[in-house]
Amino acid sequence: MTTPDLTDWWRQYGKEYEDRSWRDYRHLLSEAVRYGSTPPLLDVGCGYGFLVECARQFGIAAVGLEASDRAVAESRRRHPLADVRLWQAGERLPFPDVSIGCATLNQVVDHFTLEENRALLAELRRVLKTDGALVVHSPSRFNRFDDDTGHVTFFSPSEFRAFVMGFGFRVVLQPYAPQRLLGGGIGWLLVRAVTQVWRPERLAATIDLVAAKD
Repeated sequence: MTTPDLTDWWRQYGKEYEDRSWRDYRHLLSEAVRYGSTPPLLDVGCGYGFLVECARQFGIAAVGLEASDRAVAESRRRHPLADVRLWQAGERLPFPDVSIGCATLNQVVDHFTLEENRALLAELRRVLKTDGALVVHSPSRFNRFDDDTGHVTFFSPSEFRAFVMGFGFRVVLQPYAPQRLLGGGIGWLLVRAVTQVWRPERLAATIDLVAAKD
């Protein structure tokens, strides 16, 4: 499979970002700071650069890479001081060896081909510092409630864990997030309670994980 046309991609997803601001990414920055070593932070597939601007607001050096020139232009319009650069999946990361403290892949690995993900993980292994961290958020291939039509590659939680470990990373954390099979309210609380003990992979909503470079 090939990566979807970027113009069509941003026509589909652009409206989802219209009402967001860098403040909506404080939780992701907190996660990166908690598990990362030292700056800079690298956000791959940064979109409008919200996380990069969030880091800047807190005095943390950060760089964003994005394939869509429209998204980069919009990022620069909204966040003129944020460091956001054009980059295509499959390309070499434009950083020296052992120079990045933490890399985030937020809802992006599913939009890369398998070969592009392989190239990216190898490059992240190269550029991350010895105790650097990798923070990933992405849906599971078993998530029946995800209606995103822009997916290219899907992993299950165990498949993605093995994939990341295959590049020399140690998985520090892989939280289990169940699908909302019974809706919200009491049904959701029941599903969460059951899956705290029994974690069936086919009911997982995400493949989220945090990994460290040993």
